[in-house]
Amino acid sequence: MEAVYATFFENFGMEPLRLDVGGPFFGRGILTMGGPFWEHSRALIRPTFSRTRFANFKSLEMHVDRLMALIPGDGSTFDLQPLFRRLILDTSTEFIFGESCNSLASASSQEAQGFLQAFDDAVAGVGKRVMIGKLRHLIRDKKWEVACKTVHSYCDRYVAKILKEQGEPTSKQGTTTIEKWVLLQEMAKETQDPLDLRYQV
Repeated sequence: MEAVYATFFENFGMEPLRLDVGGPFFGRGILTMGGPFWEHSRALIRPTFSRTRFANFKSLEMHVDRLMALIPGDGSTFDLQPLFRRLILDTSTEFIFGESCNSLASASSQEAQGFLQAFDDAVAGVGKRVMIGKLRHLIRDKKWEVACKTVHSYCDRYVAKILKEQGEPTSKQGTTTIEKWVLLQEMAKETQDPLDLRYQV
């Protein structure tokens, strides 16, 4: 893994295999590109992997407590996988955008549930395109296209918000950067291209 994604990445071209298949959803980002563009993407994301970035255990505890509250207390059988998916979504959106979509909350919004479903449909659609191979251009998957658009719109809203905050005087900005580290905010210090930011996250 280290050789493919770090030390010898130039010897493992992902772009020809991934961009055409996953490009409509993932765009030009670290998951689909190679060469200098991949290096650019990796440079934007590299600070994420500092250990100090994962020190917000209070926030994680809140999301885990919500998950635990949804586990039946009567000993009945239940499916834990959907809850873990929602936990990952909640913690990831808070880390990336600075705000969780709170899909595990008791009063979870329709938007949160819609985003989760759209994300699942979009990823599943990429998988189908991989399996179909060269015939994928002959098939029009309207559900997949709508799912991609939904996820993109969700991300774009936060990108626009962050870029607006970046352009305001420091005194007018919120305290988010002081209280917690937000990936999108840090990326916006390096690039103000809305599409680039969308596809990097």
